[in-house]
Amino acid sequence: MTSDHNEQLGKLKIEMRELEAEWRGELKTIKENHLAHMQDSLNNMRIDITKVTGDVAWLVRFFWVIATASVGGLITGVINLI
Repeated sequence: MTSDHNEQLGKLKIEMRELEAEWRGELKTIKENHLAHMQDSLNNMRIDITKVTGDVAWLVRFFWVIATASVGGLITGVINLI
């Protein structure tokens, strides 16, 4: 019976090595796919940030129009007091 147990143990070791090799291959594939996915996400974020920066330009113009009108109103008020 000892030889049967040794034979079964040998088969189990071979199966373990095969499973480990398969697992390492799948892990490598997952890592490669994940890195590519992260790179795509970073590129999309750069595009989105650029788009947001471009969309904020109207807000800056609006601020300067309001600021200019306010300063004009203050100057007019001071002149009216004099």
